[in-house]
Amino acid sequence: MRLPRTFESRLIWSYVGYVLLSVFVFTVSDRFEHFFFAINLTLAMVPLWLATRLLREVRKPWMWWTIALAVVAFFPNAFYLFTDFIHLGGTVFFFRPDPYVPIEYAREWVDWLRVVHIALGAVLGGLAGVAAYARLKQVLRPKAPKLVRFLPAMLLLSAVGIYIGRFLRFNSWDLLVRPWAVLIGIWNDLDGFAFLFILFFFLLQWAVVGLLMPMFEPTKEVNDV
Repeated sequence: MRLPRTFESRLIWSYVGYVLLSVFVFTVSDRFEHFFFAINLTLAMVPLWLATRLLREVRKPWMWWTIALAVVAFFPNAFYLFTDFIHLGGTVFFFRPDPYVPIEYAREWVDWLRVVHIALGAVLGGLAGVAAYARLKQVLRPKAPKLVRFLPAMLLLSAVGIYIGRFLRFNSWDLLVRPWAVLIGIWNDLDGFAFLFILFFFLLQWAVVGLLMPMFEPTKEVNDV
């Protein structure tokens, strides 16, 4: 399995374009969160960058496993961008003064630009996540083939991470600097809603990865060469 370099380069250029778009949307909408979305996408690119590093010659086992664990720790940032749609709350896209008249849609272009901006971030974050997943799977096959079958568990851990980031407001580096605070926060916050949220985002990631992973699998012709 080899991730096409053309895909990675396109993703990097798309990331650069997204950063510039973030500045523009922030300027015209005067909403700071759209500037912050560029930071979110930057964090979403980290697991792909780390997974790509694993493909290089890393001779020390402890360094290899440290990078691999860092990929798992930062992986939730990729699909976290799907939660950014909540920032559209309060924005009016349509109104109906009377139930017997047709719906009238708002024609405020800035609001629709905000939709495009958030959707594009979610798409790029999801693609970065799938690419990182593919890279990690690629490097695990020769070094730890038995772990490959447990790789989908990373999606479950990622769903937990997304919940932690959105509701408990912890970041990936908090796992390193204050792990006990993260564990205690999770334990105190677990309830029915938390389990459902984690389930929903596990299924979302599982569906996206399942649909897009064939893009990164070798074709039969390549295997036969």
